[in-house]
Amino acid sequence: MSRGAQSSAEAILRMKCPRCRKGDLFCRPTSFNFQTLPQMPAQCAHCSQSFEPEPGFYYGAMYINYAFSVVLLGVCVFFLLYFKMDPYVIFGMFIGFVLLLGPWMFRYSRVVYLNFFVHFDPAVNKPNHLD
Repeated sequence: MSRGAQSSAEAILRMKCPRCRKGDLFCRPTSFNFQTLPQMPAQCAHCSQSFEPEPGFYYGAMYINYAFSVVLLGVCVFFLLYFKMDPYVIFGMFIGFVLLLGPWMFRYSRVVYLNFFVHFDPAVNKPNHLD
């Protein structure tokens, strides 16, 4: 990348390694193949950062996923109150959004959670960096 390292937000959106912001966090790019949805390489192909620092590390990502669901619920409640929509329609919208966005929320909750604990290291992107 000629313009330097990506920003943290860009690395999160592109699901890149938080340490080098170049390696992919997931084995497959698509979120909607349920067999390969959670598959992550053991470590980054670019900087060798471990993607599972300890066993059970990603249990904490459930809280991030919960926060995403609360935001969706807030949007649905806004529609309920502001547009005076039927509560059953709103409930159906919420369930539909959660089912549709579930794979996306699963992956991004892992990405955000890993970014809380692994920080960018500009030294790994220098040409003379030795692994």
